[in-house]
Amino acid sequence: MRPAAPPRPTKPPEPSVRQRALAAFFLGGLSVLAALLGVGSNPHRGIYLVFFSLVVGVGACWLALSAMRQARRDASMRPRGAVFATVLGVLGSLLSVVMLIAFAVFWQQLTTFNQCISSANTLAAQQQCLNQVHRSVNDEISRLGSRG
Repeated sequence: MRPAAPPRPTKPPEPSVRQRALAAFFLGGLSVLAALLGVGSNPHRGIYLVFFSLVVGVGACWLALSAMRQARRDASMRPRGAVFATVLGVLGSLLSVVMLIAFAVFWQQLTTFNQCISSANTLAAQQQCLNQVHRSVNDEISRLGSRG
């Protein structure tokens, strides 16, 4: 026979632990938002947003995990939102890492596209910029694929 599992904690978490989990939740949401904003912006500004998102996402994970660890040490319930804050922090961090890699690989194409689109005055010129970046990105992917 297996030993009985320890009883589930029924004591609510301390206010400081709840506040830490809430701060992690907001930072995780900010991380995802900043990563998504970095995707659609100017690449020169976007890289700062994506890097900020990475730092904030890691901070959200750390806060959420430390809140859950402290609640376990205190034998209290897990603070509300701590798990979701961890998920948001990880999601924001992963999205940021993917975007930083994409910025590194396609920096020249993104810069050229941004310059082209800022000088395009008509819809046809904007479409031409879009076609140009599609060809350029496809060529880069083909070049990277032939290396591996």
